[in-house]
Amino acid sequence: TASFTGYTVVTNWGTSGANPIIYGGTGGTLGTRNCATLTARSAVTIHGIDFAGGIVGLNLATSANTVKVFDCNFYLNTSHGISANCTGSGNVFERCSSYLNSGDGISCASSFAFTTRRCNIYTNTLNGVTLGGTSAMTDERSFIRDNQSSTTGGDVYVNGGTLTARNTVFVTKVVPVILNASVYMASGTTTLQNCTLYNTGDQVGVYCLRADGGLLTWKNCVFAGNNVANAVYVRVQSTGASGQIVAATNNVYDNYDGAGTTDIKFVVNSPFSVNTFDEWKLLTNTTGAAIESGSSYAFTNLTIEDSGTTALSDVFNMEPQTTSAARSAGTNLTGTFANDFRQATRPASGAWTAGAF
Repeated sequence: TASFTGYTVVTNWGTSGANPIIYGGTGGTLGTRNCATLTARSAVTIHGIDFAGGIVGLNLATSANTVKVFDCNFYLNTSHGISANCTGSGNVFERCSSYLNSGDGISCASSFAFTTRRCNIYTNTLNGVTLGGTSAMTDERSFIRDNQSSTTGGDVYVNGGTLTARNTVFVTKVVPVILNASVYMASGTTTLQNCTLYNTGDQVGVYCLRADGGLLTWKNCVFAGNNVANAVYVRVQSTGASGQIVAATNNVYDNYDGAGTTDIKFVVNSPFSVNTFDEWKLLTNTTGAAIESGSSYAFTNLTIEDSGTTALSDVFNMEPQTTSAARSAGTNLTGTFANDFRQATRPASGAWTAGAF
């Protein structure tokens, strides 16, 4: 196990081959101790290290400020890949992967604030990311998929705090998992901008977005998935002044070129209703305005490609083809961000393509 102190740079820059591993097990037994712990540390940079086989891969305790982690992997830990039940700000995880952990890929509470950028978070037993307390996550261009929780979400579970995601690709668990969602909100605040959400679910209780509480905004997003009746796009507890929807605009929801098995893709829990898009867009947000201004239920015509590898350059390609309704469907958000999932520059003026690509 490792305990980093002082102003620290732990790096594997300039070496070739696989990352060195900090192993938290004993022999073939996993989960003997945490792989690494930082307690009340600031200005720590970690590069090119694997944290594997421990209880927690990287445990941030008490406080963590400007901890920057690049090109690291967190896997096969018996609890979380990264745990940050602490205060802190200015923390960054870039080009990191957290996968096959028995807890969350990233678990945050208290008031921990961080950015994930170009990360790959997948196949964790609980959630890809759990946010609690007043923690704050900003994601840019990550791929969060196939996380397996059957009770609290799946890809990101917002149980307090704030999630802001831009150009993020979310994919729900492939095999049937009840109550799974790409983004599952119990409380807190979530804002999604130019995200692509793909629902692979094939039984009741699998959603792209589910909000049982909190406040939810989504704009310029693309929703697609399996052409089955149960691959629902959005479920909220309620609408109107006491509901969860702050705003939903300029989104495109796939209708499978008019060949969908059902048009019931939107659910309101109280009072219970299942809705087509035409019914859904008549509902109102927290200010009483109709939702889905500038949105459509149309053929997204995404290019679905998966090389079968976990490299970030090889994840699902979900770029809208030239005939996609997502082309020019988005409002221009220049001033908030300027790039897409591949870091190509979006237009400085005029309409944007909806979704991450």
